[in-house]
Amino acid sequence: MKLLSVRNLSVTIRGIPILSELSFDMAPGRVFGLVGESGSGKSMTALALMGLLPHGARRTGSALFQGQDLLRMAEAGLCRLRGNKIGMIFQEPMTALNPPCDHRRPGGRDGAPSRKPVSPRSPCHCPRQA
Repeated sequence: MKLLSVRNLSVTIRGIPILSELSFDMAPGRVFGLVGESGSGKSMTALALMGLLPHGARRTGSALFQGQDLLRMAEAGLCRLRGNKIGMIFQEPMTALNPPCDHRRPGGRDGAPSRKPVSPRSPCHCPRQA
């Protein structure tokens, strides 16, 4: 059984090839990693599958998710899936897993919050989570 089956995914932006005939399968309950050098198309692959490509981009191929081709779905259908059935974690390491958190630390100079970077393991002191 396949959770996601991608076949011949290609992406162009204003006619410039970005991805060329990428194919892979993801099985339910299994770990899947997409690995490559910077600029190799990992993010564009995810954005193409989610229907979030930049203006001027064109995608071809197929991406079957629960029997539906994501590449042929209307925006309304993709909106119903995004965040409910499918999602992606963006690359920015400080905000990827906790976007509303701005990682301010209390007790900076003169009592003002400090904006210096914190480790992902540091406890969050955001006002919204207090």
